[in-house]
Amino acid sequence: MSEGQKGLWFIHQIAPENIIYNEYNAVKINSPLDIETWKATWQKIVERHAILRTTYGTDKEGEPVQIIHPTMNVPMQVIDAKNWSEERLKPEILACVDVIYDLEKDPIIRLYLFQRSATEWVQMFTIHQIASDSFSKDLFFKEFQQLYAGIPVKEPLAYTDFVNWESQMLNSPRGEKLWQYWEKQLAGELQILDLPTDLPRPSVVTYQFESYEFKLNEELISRLKQLQCDSINLLKIALSAFYVLLYRYTNQEDIIVNIPTENRGGKKEFKDVAGNLASLVVVRGNLEGNTTFKDLLMQVAQTVDEALKHEAYNYPWSQLVKELKLKSNFRHGLVSSVMFNWRKLGWYETEFQEGLLQIEPYLLEQQHGTPYDLCVEMIEVGNELNVRWNYNGDLFKSETIERMARHYLTLLEGIVANPETPIFKLPLLSESERHQLLIEWNNTTVDYPKDKCIHQLFEEQVEKTPDAVAVVLESEQLTYHDLNCRANQLAHYLQLKGVGPEVLVGICVERSLEMVVGVLGILKAGGAYVPLDPTYPQERLVYMIEDTQAPVILTQKRLQTIFDDLKAQIVYLDSQWQEIAQQPDINPQTQVQAENLLYVIYTSGSTGRPKGTALSHGALSNLIQWHLDTLLQGVGVLQFASLSFDASFHEIFAAWSSGGTLYLISESLRKDLDKLLYFVADNPIQKVILPVVVLQQWAERYRQQEHLFQNLKEIITTGEQLQVTQPIVELFKRLKGCSLHNHYGPSETHVVTAFTFTGKPEVWSFYPPLGKPIANTQMYILDPNLTPVPVGVHGELYIGGANLARCYLGRPDLTAKKFIPDPFSKLSDARLYKTGDLTRYLPDGNIEFLGRIDHQVKIRGFRVELGEIEAVLSKHPLVSQAIAIVQGEKADEKRLIAYVVPYQEQTVTDSSLRHFIYKHLPDYMIPAAFVLLDALPLNPNGKVDRKALPIPEFTRSELSNAFVAPRSPAEEVVAQMWSEVLGVEKIGINDNFFTLGGNSLNATGIFSQLRQVFDFEFPLMKLFQNPTVCGLVEAMAESGGGQEVIDEIARTFQAIDRLSPEEVAAMLAEMNENS
Repeated sequence: MSEGQKGLWFIHQIAPENIIYNEYNAVKINSPLDIETWKATWQKIVERHAILRTTYGTDKEGEPVQIIHPTMNVPMQVIDAKNWSEERLKPEILACVDVIYDLEKDPIIRLYLFQRSATEWVQMFTIHQIASDSFSKDLFFKEFQQLYAGIPVKEPLAYTDFVNWESQMLNSPRGEKLWQYWEKQLAGELQILDLPTDLPRPSVVTYQFESYEFKLNEELISRLKQLQCDSINLLKIALSAFYVLLYRYTNQEDIIVNIPTENRGGKKEFKDVAGNLASLVVVRGNLEGNTTFKDLLMQVAQTVDEALKHEAYNYPWSQLVKELKLKSNFRHGLVSSVMFNWRKLGWYETEFQEGLLQIEPYLLEQQHGTPYDLCVEMIEVGNELNVRWNYNGDLFKSETIERMARHYLTLLEGIVANPETPIFKLPLLSESERHQLLIEWNNTTVDYPKDKCIHQLFEEQVEKTPDAVAVVLESEQLTYHDLNCRANQLAHYLQLKGVGPEVLVGICVERSLEMVVGVLGILKAGGAYVPLDPTYPQERLVYMIEDTQAPVILTQKRLQTIFDDLKAQIVYLDSQWQEIAQQPDINPQTQVQAENLLYVIYTSGSTGRPKGTALSHGALSNLIQWHLDTLLQGVGVLQFASLSFDASFHEIFAAWSSGGTLYLISESLRKDLDKLLYFVADNPIQKVILPVVVLQQWAERYRQQEHLFQNLKEIITTGEQLQVTQPIVELFKRLKGCSLHNHYGPSETHVVTAFTFTGKPEVWSFYPPLGKPIANTQMYILDPNLTPVPVGVHGELYIGGANLARCYLGRPDLTAKKFIPDPFSKLSDARLYKTGDLTRYLPDGNIEFLGRIDHQVKIRGFRVELGEIEAVLSKHPLVSQAIAIVQGEKADEKRLIAYVVPYQEQTVTDSSLRHFIYKHLPDYMIPAAFVLLDALPLNPNGKVDRKALPIPEFTRSELSNAFVAPRSPAEEVVAQMWSEVLGVEKIGINDNFFTLGGNSLNATGIFSQLRQVFDFEFPLMKLFQNPTVCGLVEAMAESGGGQEVIDEIARTFQAIDRLSPEEVAAMLAEMNENS
């Protein structure tokens, strides 16, 4: 066998029922036809070409071989189709193609003749690709015309002649020279083309091929031909346009396309050989820089010419793959996942016209194909040019391919209009598509209180419901009137200290009534609040205070030490309240306007220092008004988020602007998700805004206890991409009257899109879309050149409209980089925020989130700049370089991994790095593991190759403590629980839960199990205080009646855990009998 045949034989052995390589050709005969002559003609063709009398098998050594038979009767069917409609005829013809081949026994060609009338016939033959290619099929038709008319045809060489020549060539100096050429052409990383698909890629390559076909109009063909010259033909023009299309769809600049060739140039005698000679030319296109189409065309033409000089007939494709050691990963095609093919039906233009049957092409929808994601065929039939898009139906929907084909046509129109246009500027979208993306889907304009500040909306609510309860914390509560009075007193007091419009006031308080009074008081004074989380490292808090230059800070006496030696005026909301309460309780007068700042919230910064995002009253008034117009009003709202997270503002003022009640919780309750859910169940809380992982964990543990969710009417998730897990589906199948909403918005804009789930939960998408823009908001998905991308194509999300932040405080350079002029707005001062989020439009206008373009990520709902972690680690005196990445896909599985390169001859330990970084970063930015490297891996461009970084297995951290196995039943049970939750195989009694990769969220999973096993209440805070196995067990013993008691419980649990289901059933039966 030839090298190509061997590959097809191998595939057939793996999947003998696969029909993808069943090929066919069909023609329409418009002449009277003698059936016997027709059959005799085809039998003569079979006799002429040994390849049509060949079956396939293996020799004694198991090597694949061809078995040529002296004679072979091939199946020939004449089918009466005179009364068939065209709609019936085509499926009947295609059904003949689907017959499975047994390559060891069956004739390789099958012939069918469908009679439509005495002078109209459709002739079709099917043949397996192991014995044919496009040239061979055309050759058979050409010979059929000539032999049927009695015209003699020259005897061809046998296919075995080609096989023998190929084998000799590969082992010759010529073969070595050709290999060297292709090795050079395909050197370096061969990027997989990231063509956006509609459906997830299956775990193995599938062959569900569909087709879409159309004809180019004559005018366009004529204009394309005008671009031709000596070295440029239509193939190269069409191929270059295809490169532009792929570039615009993927933003990749190094693109490989496979092109089939006839592969008959090795020897002139092979010109008329029938069989599987066709191979592939690999054409690598470079689309870097501001290349014009004309420049690209010249580059592609040269590359194609060079490739054809060394084409794969001289070096077989399968052998090339073998030599390059390229292996299919069963998810993408080898080398390239796309193919471009130019076919010319040579038999249709045969020079022998007189006396020949009148035959024309009968083009059918391509039912099968090659294992590519996409294969575009340009089929030249006389003066016509048909374009067929063959695609994998398991990846693409038909409407996507039709849209892609329209974009290709638009590109061709733009090219002929001006081939000097840079490829990134060539038109891709039709006017109607552009209008839909820019105007129709951004038609969100509605009225909102543009001239009002947030606290004024609250004051209006006070007038409506003064006696309604505004806020509750445990046994304390304040009505709207009482809350307003307290905030007014604080506001007057702050005004005396110089607080007014554009004055920043720090607020560093624990979760309490004082916290919300403080926020409202700052706003009423005209100032803007700056949350300062008391759990942050002091160094970070000092930086934030110095960065804002806040002249006043609100805090509590017990936090006094944090602010020693600061110049700011410190106001203690607890110990100084009597003094504050001397102020009037009426609404203060202030000059604050909607354009003035409302808050500055600090988030992780890529330079190693946090950045303050400043939002105005007007931006956030729009958000609240949209919330009131679209979501529940006047209900109980849980205040879950930290004040340093912008979701806290949403919670607070969604409640207070609609007459609802805000339910505050303590920090310990906030971290104990089990107790928190019972708190929600025991209080009239109808609305919650939660991080994704909180909902996931509630659903995992309590999906069958719907009574705990009975009060909830709205659940809103935010913070990171929502994953609708099976427990969430099961939970919402049980919940009646509770809606689920997915909100999206960076800190620079707050919420800007929303998606409300409808229909049955079992059909909800695992990754739901971000939704559509909220009121007075515009969303644009753009390529790197700020050009709108088509539906389904990946691009960066840009946000415009009322919700934009004013700036990054004191960072005009970063502000100018991230907040750019809006090229689509008629307003001169309109801006867009560059999110760095990779997204795409779905056909219905919803936006799908695809990940971060840069290395910024979210951990447990917090946005984390990996650069900030790297910057802090790099300040360690023993660290030379540091890189941080995220491991894990699901929200509750994500872990930060830090890679550290110490200075030469220096050693650094995991514990010292952890101790160092804890001083500078919040707990959610602490890596779960530190990996020490001698050097960071680099790619050929000298950049850090993050994909080559070793992923640590969480078997054990390299701790300074020696491993000590559990010594008691209780320690064994706790260690086993940690192992299962953390995915760590071996855990000792001195190992630290957080060092092993634990965090505050998966800690709740541990405690939920502990409560079930040991049956007593045990605060989650104990784990933070006692993060080792032995320390936790000691604390449990203190709370649970002593070491002997918890060991006895543990022994019982272990004994039951070892029982088989049958033993458990027998034991329960015995207990029932005894009772």
